[in-house]
Amino acid sequence: MIGQLGLGYQAWRAQWLSKPKLDQLRTKRLRHTLAIAAQLPFYRDHWKDVDLTEITGPADLRGLPTIGKPDFRGRLDDITVPTFNESNARVTYTSGSSGATLRLTHDWPSTLYCNAAWIRAHMAYGLKPHQRTAYFRFEPVKQGLTAKLRIFRNEFVPFESGDAILADLRRIRPHVLGGYPSYFADLIRMVPHDDLRALGVRWLYAGAETMPAPLAKQLKRIFDCPLIDMYGSTEFENMAFECTHGNRHVTDDSIILEVLNAEGEPAAPGEIGDIVVTGLRNDAMPLVRYRIGDRGAWSDQTCPCGRNFMLLPRLEGRSLEAVVTPTGKRYPVILLDEDLIHIDELFQFQVVQEAPDRLTLNLVCAPGTEAETTQRAVKALVDVFDEPMTVTPKVVSAIPRGSGGKVKAIIPLEQARGN
Repeated sequence: MIGQLGLGYQAWRAQWLSKPKLDQLRTKRLRHTLAIAAQLPFYRDHWKDVDLTEITGPADLRGLPTIGKPDFRGRLDDITVPTFNESNARVTYTSGSSGATLRLTHDWPSTLYCNAAWIRAHMAYGLKPHQRTAYFRFEPVKQGLTAKLRIFRNEFVPFESGDAILADLRRIRPHVLGGYPSYFADLIRMVPHDDLRALGVRWLYAGAETMPAPLAKQLKRIFDCPLIDMYGSTEFENMAFECTHGNRHVTDDSIILEVLNAEGEPAAPGEIGDIVVTGLRNDAMPLVRYRIGDRGAWSDQTCPCGRNFMLLPRLEGRSLEAVVTPTGKRYPVILLDEDLIHIDELFQFQVVQEAPDRLTLNLVCAPGTEAETTQRAVKALVDVFDEPMTVTPKVVSAIPRGSGGKVKAIIPLEQARGN
């Protein structure tokens, strides 16, 4: 417990470091991460033409090639430190908006530090230890030290009927309400707005998907409270958070976030580019210059709040696209991939909704496993739905990118009909 409290203190203190002290911390963590990565077969192959002694700090990272989920196909063990497994580390899975699956291994100190960073993000907006948070998600988050101490309490709200959701919220009486934008979109459709406003929620937070401006405007009007944006991922946990001045700060003590232009060079302030992330905390599975699949723009301005963390004023990424069944229930990618991501032989998938009750499942499979992988994937997808859905599999060598250069895990009905 003392160790956990110590990590929490480190995370809290890091946001107030001077720029030179913060740079010193980041350089130290980067060298530590590179030393671990250099021992792994994946990086030895990927960096065979690189002299790592020339990488002395964050500014030198451009000398290393970027990596993405397709690079890991069949090589997850080669990018994971062999002494870590499910018995002594936290293993999670992700697919995100791109549909490319990835097994992730996190050592426990990094997990605890990231948990502290999430709390820090909420405290940046005024959350007090005694206040309660209710959240919508596809599954509950495992409770840790804060639950034992009965501080920063989080309560999971199953997304069932509107009446059941409202009953849970009235029981919890949350100060803060959080979740994915897609859940909020359904919430305001399922529960009377007057009942939501009567809950007296102090503020809302959203993350994991891009928040459309019209939905944000609706939520602020309905709940009559502020809405804050959290930027995070399964790979790196909390990556950026808003302060009370409305600026989005990158968690510079946990990651190095780069924005690259079309030529792969650093984008200018305000220029939209591809986001590439290097983790500074995970000793079990270091990810260095990882293409996370989102786009954004950074700023060289400073914030009046006093934090020296980099600002990320613009962010484009995961969307609200979902499969909508004949009864009107929405299934965003976060629900569809719950079982698909556990099929190691399934490298990537895309769900195309051809009709309200009919889907095409595009699959990129490990060579030689197509028949078995297809059978498992179709069953996993069919089992997600609460009503009959026809799923037609289609094995492909690659899933084409859209006009924005990104692969979408879901092609909704209106887009499929327009193709």
